[in-house]
This record gives sequence, structure tokens and C-alpha cells, in this order.
Amino acid sequence: RCAYAAALVNAHTEPATVWCHLNEESALLARLIPDAVEVSGDDSDDEKERKLLSFQRGEVRVLVTKPKIGAWGLNFQHCAHMVTFPSHSFEQYYQSVRRQWRFGQTRPVVVDVVSSEGEREVLQNLQRKQANADAMFSRLVSEMSSAMSMHRTIRKPLTLEVPSWLHQAV
Repeated sequence: RCAYAAALVNAHTEPATVWCHLNEESALLARLIPDAVEVSGDDSDDEKERKLLSFQRGEVRVLVTKPKIGAWGLNFQHCAHMVTFPSHSFEQYYQSVRRQWRFGQTRPVVVDVVSSEGEREVLQNLQRKQANADAMFSRLVSEMSSAMSMHRTIRKPLTLEVPSWLHQAV
């Protein structure tokens, strides 16, 4: 898997992110991709920040890390290619994709999911969760559109009947 993921990234010179889940995968990917920076859990907070910023600024072409380290709150719109290994966590997958696919992204984002035959059920589970999330968001948009729409109702003017005692008071 790591060799195939590295080949996908090494086939071009554009920025890319590679998301993995194990320390051994991360270290191997960093060795197989010559112009990559690896952000690992063993790095100090300052070192993580330095490496993530160097990728964000375009000083490093490829970022190799785990979703639980770098998939929240970062903006990588300069990057339109990611390679990931599947896991059962749809949230990690979604957040890792959203690092590239953000407001300001001007290119289509290519997401390569690399899995082995033994991970078939993991990939199917992730795809099921993706389909459920898509259906939920579609329903949410539909409900919001319905709640936001205005319906105009034309009513006949009311005829007021003024009691006779009120006429006498005036």
C-alpha cells in the first residue's frame, strides 16, 4: 500500500497530502517520497507547527501525517491531491478531505483511497457512511429550503361590525 501511495504522489510535481494511520506507514511513506515532510506524534508541538506551516506555505511539496494529527482546522487550498488509507472513521476521512476542499480551492480535488484486498470491508463501511452522510445533507438542505421559503396567502379584507353603543360614544 505504501509503495503504491508513494507512486501516486511521485508521479507528479504538484503538492499532495498523504494520510495514514500507523507510525510505520508514516515513516515508510516519508522515505519513499523524497520531497515529503512527516509530521508524527513524536514531534514536539513547535515542530509539528513548523512542519505544517512549511507545507501550507508551499515550502514542502508533500505532507505525510495521520488524520488525528493534521486533519482539523488547517487550510491546504494550495493542494488538490490527497492519498489516504481507509479506516472505519468517516469523520477522519471527511476532515482530511476538507483540508484541501475548502473555500478558496480553485481546482478539483483528487482523492486516492488506497486499500488492500483485506480492507475491502473497511472500504465498504466507509463508502456506506459516505452515502449516509450525503443523504443526510441532502435532506437537511431540503428541510432548510422548505423552512426558509415564504408562502403568500391572499385573504379577503375583513368587514368590521362596530357595535351601536360605540357609535353613540363618538
